[in-house]
Amino acid sequence: MPLAAEDQPTQWYAPQRRPAADGVASISLRLRESTRPGRPPEEGTVPGHSPTDDPRHEQRMLWVDGVGGYLVSLAEDLLIGQPAAPGGIGPGLAILADLSRRHARLSRTGGSYVLTPLAEATVDDRSIDGPTVLNDGALIGLGDVRLRFSRPHALSASALLTVESGHRTTPAADAVLMMAESCILGPKPHSHIRCPHWQDEAILFRGGDEGLVCRSGAGLLVDGQPIDGPAPVSPGKRIDGQDFALCVEEVTEA
Repeated sequence: MPLAAEDQPTQWYAPQRRPAADGVASISLRLRESTRPGRPPEEGTVPGHSPTDDPRHEQRMLWVDGVGGYLVSLAEDLLIGQPAAPGGIGPGLAILADLSRRHARLSRTGGSYVLTPLAEATVDDRSIDGPTVLNDGALIGLGDVRLRFSRPHALSASALLTVESGHRTTPAADAVLMMAESCILGPKPHSHIRCPHWQDEAILFRGGDEGLVCRSGAGLLVDGQPIDGPAPVSPGKRIDGQDFALCVEEVTEA
């Protein structure tokens, strides 16, 4: 894939072939939408993902005591736009702002994150009209909305989206975590979720059936009961560590 000059904030994305062993189709990304907003979608899609799917079954709300609430997306694609009308199915990231219902799509593919504009969009204050690879720290502009994209840990493909323009997401969240295999919570700069008052780190990673599991260097309690080894993070269950507590809920808004 040709790379932009080092001083450029973004790279143009071209589809790449992947080895069949990774379980993904040989073309790593084919656009669902045209590279220019307003044109009809192309036929190709990323296998297993449909724009009409309800995103909520691949999302969780993560609540970390004394830190905040985070919308965790386990999907590889995140559609960004306005919330749906009551009773409808909204995008994976719904923002209360003057946006299109389908304003942009953020996809994780081949270890990179690609933003595809479906309406007016910028990256680092430059207009884009096609799929664009995001670098760590990129500023996404969607209308009046500003989203900061970050990948704080070099060994993790998980990424964080933080709204910097004061707009509210629904469900309300301090940030959105696009979770790959794992994410780190803790006091260090490379933590996906910064918890400045913690002494140790906690790691969330995927378990069976898209569930989440928590691991920490110290012992863990699940609803007040000690558990040996990693603790399953089931909706409604409280996980306590040496100096932290967290829980997850199923997402009911979209």
